[in-house]
Amino acid sequence: MSVAGRFLALLLASFAMAGCVVIDPHVVSERVHARMPEAINGHWKARAVYYSHFEMLAEDNLADALHLPGSQADEATLTYDPEHGLTIVFTRAGQPLFEPMTYTAADGLQVDGDGRLHVPHQECAKLDQKDCTVYRTLYVDRRGRLVCSRASAGAGFLGVVPVAAAAVLMSIYDKAAAAPPAASAASAAAR
Repeated sequence: MSVAGRFLALLLASFAMAGCVVIDPHVVSERVHARMPEAINGHWKARAVYYSHFEMLAEDNLADALHLPGSQADEATLTYDPEHGLTIVFTRAGQPLFEPMTYTAADGLQVDGDGRLHVPHQECAKLDQKDCTVYRTLYVDRRGRLVCSRASAGAGFLGVVPVAAAAVLMSIYDKAAAAPPAASAASAAAR
């Protein structure tokens, strides 16, 4: 094989291993609150005080981060009960924007050993990608802030060149000052 042929083969081989990995360093440093998953119960601001700033941005709104309607919300009420699952109510000016959303074990909600809640996802099915994975994890960190992390990976072809990408991004939300009365009633009614 000629030098030009070897160079072309090497170039094609490097494209074959093309990939991109983005990991927010804060994801590694955040620690889970000792009282998880119970610590997640409460009223949270819907706008993030921190979110990953990379080429692929994490969402700065909790509704968007969970792929739920409610991007106009200013607060969210989260209620976790092992028997009933995780219920989320998004509110604006104390009024629910939509019906409460509840995730149960039957829907794919999982709780890991340190209490993190792994919320089911639908993006890959909507994108019709065979090699796509998205995990959304909710927990309260040791400072008492709600953390939503998103780990995703995908693979496919760019023409004839195989490509892969992976990202772990996060957003952090503060506690809301007081419970909106309408959200509390909606959350209780959902149970």
